[in-house]
Amino acid sequence: MNQPLAQPTRNWKNSPLGYGIVVVLLALAGLLLFIRMRPPQTIIEKAYGYYTDDDSKTYFRDVLKVPPFDHGGREAVEAIVIRDPNGQPTVAYMVKYTPEQSAQLNKVLAKCDRYCVYGPGGMLVKKPGGAWLACDGPQAGEARAIRDLRRPDGSLPDILDPNRTP
Repeated sequence: MNQPLAQPTRNWKNSPLGYGIVVVLLALAGLLLFIRMRPPQTIIEKAYGYYTDDDSKTYFRDVLKVPPFDHGGREAVEAIVIRDPNGQPTVAYMVKYTPEQSAQLNKVLAKCDRYCVYGPGGMLVKKPGGAWLACDGPQAGEARAIRDLRRPDGSLPDILDPNRTP
């Protein structure tokens, strides 16, 4: 004999537990919607660089600037600082930009909040005591050799990060 299945006496939709589940789900959906609709939070941190104004005899840390810039009446340029084989910090090479590129980069830097992307045109590099070489044009190969920090054994030195210095 086939007997009909017993019908539950209470429908979950009409029970307090059912209403509670629906309220919790709606609250979670509302919270998720609220979180997704908020404007994004941007964390702006100061970026720093190493600079020298005496052809790498000394260097200093300052907020990110486009080199060259005036530092107490002297031209300051970016200093790429590495640890030498003895573990001592030393300036590997220096960077500055042509006046035209420097003006463009200052405009870009003024508009960006943290991360900026710009092309390498107008970049000049030099070793301590050496001459400035353009990174583009006929001197590009020599400039690339200056920026290549590989040691004779092929290893790379530690490049000091000015943003990790207190």
